Amino acid sequence: MDVDPTPVLAELDLEELTASDADARIPLRQENALWEAMARAAEDPLFGLHAATRHHAQQQQDVLEYTIRTSPTVRHAMHCAIRYNRLFHDVARFRLEEPTSSRGRARFHHYFEGRPRGASLHAADFTVASVVGLVQDLADGTFAVAEIGFQHGAPTDGTSPNAYSDHFGCPITYGNDTNFFGFDAALLDLPLKTADVGMNVVLRRHADDTLEKLPKLDGFAERVRHVVADALAGGDPGIDAVADTLRVSRRTLQRRLDDVGLKFSAVVETLRREMATRYLTDDAIAIAEVAYLLGYSEPSAFHRAFRRWHGVSPAAWRKQRR
Repeated sequence: MDVDPTPVLAELDLEELTASDADARIPLRQENALWEAMARAAEDPLFGLHAATRHHAQQQQDVLEYTIRTSPTVRHAMHCAIRYNRLFHDVARFRLEEPTSSRGRARFHHYFEGRPRGASLHAADFTVASVVGLVQDLADGTFAVAEIGFQHGAPTDGTSPNAYSDHFGCPITYGNDTNFFGFDAALLDLPLKTADVGMNVVLRRHADDTLEKLPKLDGFAERVRHVVADALAGGDPGIDAVADTLRVSRRTLQRRLDDVGLKFSAVVETLRREMATRYLTDDAIAIAEVAYLLGYSEPSAFHRAFRRWHGVSPAAWRKQRR
């Protein structure tokens, strides 16, 4: 169903902004509201999936997509997406998870930094479907997806329970920590039919220059991260203690993080996850000590969190790393 976006943009007070600057950035809450409003206007519970199909068919290319298209391999294309996605979104992130063996399964993750609930349902659907469709096209139909995972729950609005599996042609899981698609890791070395190494170098140089000119991400959020990191080892990484250190009220801290799409609990969780793998690569640090350095009161709490992040215990992860 074709939808005129003009009334929706006017309803959300975005009409004037988008008319004056096609590259304007909007707060995350407005973006989510826009997805929801467009889905309602289209009367389509699978609006994100269908929008991705339309987008792919129309071949609307930009700097990021040209950089991906001229990459030599699937792996190179994914790393371009990871590096240059900030050209178009300040909070969304991509991450490539590779197995220890080339015969294992790799996963390409999409998530929102500091937002445990992630993107809105339609935005998540659009992103996963767009990336999968693009990679399959560039690999000339030889790229097969083995699994799809979403942060959002299974459809409950009358949509067929098989709608997602029918669309992607593979098993679907819901309620994950990230949105992702899994595939045979050997496919990372597939060549792309549109590869142009010389042009890719030029495009990446342009993309790097554009990244440098973007406004720096909110400095207050970085200060919160630094205070939390300092407080983790034996200190108090709680929101009240961090607010006292920054000399702001708890309410002000929450509001300023919310302005950039972050939650305090997610900042702590993200830091712990990042620092856990950093500590575990050093065999001289015992796992029980890692738990202490991350501010856990007992090792069992750290083990549970690590399994939630990586699907294996800290000991198993360290062994695989070796």
